[in-house]
Amino acid sequence: MEGQIERTGKTPIYADYGTMYALCDQQNPPESWKDIVKKCAPPNGPKAVVIPPYQRKLVWDEDDIDAIVHSKSNLFGTVILATFSEKNPWILIDGLQRFATVTAFLVALYDEVLAPKPNNTTAAPYFESISLQYQRLSPVYHHNHEMLMTHGRTGIKNSYKKLYSDVKKYVLEKIDCTPEQFGKDMTITLLQKQIAVDPYHGFTSEIELVNTFLEINSTGVDLSKLDLLRTLIITKAFQLGWSEDSIEEVENSFTEVFQPTKTNNFTKLLGTQIYNVMSELQTNDPKFIFPNWDSIDKRTFDDLFQYIETVYSLRKEDLPGDKTKYLFPYLAEIFRCGGLPFAAYIWFYYKNHYLKFLNLKKQFEEKLISDNIASKMDEQSAKIEAYKDIKKILNGHEELKNLQRELLIKPGIAGHASEERRSEINQRIEEIYKEESEFAGLFDNLPDFLNGDLETSSDSLLFLRAAIRRVIDGSIGRTDFVVQNTMNETYSTLEEVAKALNPEDAAGSLSVAPSKGWLVGRLLTINKVNSQLVFNACLLPKRTITNLDFEPLIYSNRTGFWNIDHLIPDSDKDENQSGYNNIQHIVNFAPLEADKNNLASSAPCYDKLSPKNLYDQAKDRHEYCKWLVDIHFVNHKNDVKELVNGVEYHPLNIQSKLIEGTKISSERIEKIQELLTSRL
Repeated sequence: MEGQIERTGKTPIYADYGTMYALCDQQNPPESWKDIVKKCAPPNGPKAVVIPPYQRKLVWDEDDIDAIVHSKSNLFGTVILATFSEKNPWILIDGLQRFATVTAFLVALYDEVLAPKPNNTTAAPYFESISLQYQRLSPVYHHNHEMLMTHGRTGIKNSYKKLYSDVKKYVLEKIDCTPEQFGKDMTITLLQKQIAVDPYHGFTSEIELVNTFLEINSTGVDLSKLDLLRTLIITKAFQLGWSEDSIEEVENSFTEVFQPTKTNNFTKLLGTQIYNVMSELQTNDPKFIFPNWDSIDKRTFDDLFQYIETVYSLRKEDLPGDKTKYLFPYLAEIFRCGGLPFAAYIWFYYKNHYLKFLNLKKQFEEKLISDNIASKMDEQSAKIEAYKDIKKILNGHEELKNLQRELLIKPGIAGHASEERRSEINQRIEEIYKEESEFAGLFDNLPDFLNGDLETSSDSLLFLRAAIRRVIDGSIGRTDFVVQNTMNETYSTLEEVAKALNPEDAAGSLSVAPSKGWLVGRLLTINKVNSQLVFNACLLPKRTITNLDFEPLIYSNRTGFWNIDHLIPDSDKDENQSGYNNIQHIVNFAPLEADKNNLASSAPCYDKLSPKNLYDQAKDRHEYCKWLVDIHFVNHKNDVKELVNGVEYHPLNIQSKLIEGTKISSERIEKIQELLTSRL
């Protein structure tokens, strides 16, 4: 029936799966096959099958090869084929790994034991059943072998070469060591084990086909949205007629950014949201992500991938001369708030500013090329020289920014410039400005965290306030809508993004201090990880001042860095006493330098807060620590000791005093709330 997708499937033996289909592509259509291939089974020759662009490279190794030979299952899974019409080749949606493996087996066996004059005449009789049926079909599997060995996609070509090498080695070793047993094993594998072939008809578009079937891979594992995003990109590149080299390069770059060997949860999240906006949401449209989607080029992807990698790496960049401070503190703290706010933040700057910078850079580059050609330079040389000139300007501006940062290093800090050095720096800065004079406005839309002239601190502070409110609210994981709406251009300013991110119904507007009731209630639930963000939020610029300097603490076990200290040591908690759970909440936490935290790990709270002790030595770095020592301890040092399990303890050392509503607990929460109110 027209408009309906239909399926009919059989379960051929494994060897038939490798011989009833022959690979084709644009350069090798079925009509170009050798006659000897065309005459092989099925009745009218093998059916044409094409490897679609979204198929990933082969991943089986020697263990997988041995596993399929000794599999206890009678069925080697399901193969999915699809076609748009009877005139089109079958598209191998799922089953390439098994197809390539049976091809490699048959080719590796052929010269040794299946050919009319086999290399190993002693072992050949053990493979007679296979030889009788598949010797005559060798043109098909040799054709498929050659197609895989020379495939246009480097990933498939190289991975098949490795697979075939592993299969060949495996076959030769088994024939040499246990020919009779291996003959039995291969006869069972190729002639008895079956594979379910599911052919589907009636698709109207490749994207429909992709969305329908690319939810499973050859092992039956759900494909991630990153796999589907990769598929959309590669399919589009093929549709636009990109070269194989360009597709391969983009595919490799995609893998490095979104699917690296070491899991990167942020880029995984970002890629997932990009896919949602391009293909899955009710208002999906690839042009939200790539405005030039209909004619997209490799450079677009290169620019995006480079931007993501660069900004991601900058989140932990040190301040020159001081590894205990961030070069871009707002960027760093926004990242620590979670992948969703960081994704919204960097995407806003990518879409609203970085792309404008790239466009202007392209215009300057085209002008340089035109000027070079006008001066009698050939086109290729003109492009090379223009690229060099632009690169020089970009490098010069990066140098300028680094020099300006060097001038900011304070006396007494490593890297502080002498008067002579400062004079050299200022002279070089003037030289760079002169070199840039022909490129007016080039860096106006390049964010300062990318060495541009676009100041981001003011907007970033507002955004960070919203992000920290969300973390405190406990709803940061439910802000994917902010990322998606940033990507689909719902917001025109970062202030609008921040407003959407802010939990306004509970916390109140960003234009005023957060609701006291909300803040106090939520602070009681803050755990150790989020307490790092809260204590850093206590260091944000106050709402009433214009100075945007921000020096968040960097948490690490190294000297010069900070830890979160348990005021009552974690080792002293008693699960049989009230307040046990409060030991792990912010009411029992405070920031402390890492070296001091090592000493404080088992010290009673009373001792740590006492004069000339650990917190007294660190109190000038954080206002909460200063309050703990100068006010909180003083107010409670003479409190009457209480009996706990027959032992006298000072109230500062009793975990039940951490319970909500007790004097000690309330004072601490109210102080943190006070510090945050003037900043969030």
